[in-house]
Amino acid sequence: EKTNEFEKAGFTEIKSDLIRPSRIKESPINFECKVNKVIHLGEEGGAGSLVLCEVLKMHIDETVLDDNNVIDPLKLNIVSRLGANWYGRTTKDSLYEIAKPISRIGMGIDNLPEEMLFFIGGLQKYMREFSVMYAPTVNSYSRLCPGAWAPINMTWGVENRTTAFRVIKGGASSQRIENRLGGADANPYLALSATLGAGLLGIEEKILPTESTVGGAYNISVPREHQVPRNLGEASDLFYKSKAARKLYGELFVDHFSDTRNWEYSQYKRQRQLLETDKISTWELSRYFEII
Repeated sequence: EKTNEFEKAGFTEIKSDLIRPSRIKESPINFECKVNKVIHLGEEGGAGSLVLCEVLKMHIDETVLDDNNVIDPLKLNIVSRLGANWYGRTTKDSLYEIAKPISRIGMGIDNLPEEMLFFIGGLQKYMREFSVMYAPTVNSYSRLCPGAWAPINMTWGVENRTTAFRVIKGGASSQRIENRLGGADANPYLALSATLGAGLLGIEEKILPTESTVGGAYNISVPREHQVPRNLGEASDLFYKSKAARKLYGELFVDHFSDTRNWEYSQYKRQRQLLETDKISTWELSRYFEII
């Protein structure tokens, strides 16, 4: 004879809206889920499985909400299973709250100050030309590639670590922009100078940025002027020809620094072994291992 598990457990069965399995009427919160994947965690007894689901619909009893329509954990009367015969239960003494630094609604482009948008616009327009100031070695451009958690284009986004320029939410003293282009081989003074210089030009010229990037920035298509230079040689040439760099840093510095980077790249091309297949060449290891 078929046994109704709801009745046997003393619960009331109610029909779900989107899925076949029923819900429990007495439960203050019910999820309707679609199973996407089941991962078996082992073959021995007690190993269990990890079930990955997509939540299709959520049902919440209003009696467990507080005055702000947020779930009050004390009203849920939650029971947790620990191990063996041990269980836990939600009480006022067992809960504690850690306040979040940011408790307001997330910040989007409409919430950013105008000067901050102009600063981002300047970074997008000029940081490609200033690449040698934050990526000064041949090896720098091996890092600026997909899969290395380093940016490959001049995109920006709110709390997005795949973009070049990450806007970090905060208050008046903590809201800021993180330039993620520079690596450990950069001179921090030059990298900071390039960042401030590009941002300053953006403010002076009132350059608005592109739309912010949501999700991964590695697979999106951007125009060439928003792409990271392919190598130190291309970066040196861009810096030498940059009118903005000459305006900010002077003719003497741009000529000298671009010459040193061109020399660096020419030495790499001349001394790298033609049949070498390693991504990091013997010349790079010899040149940079002790100085970076």
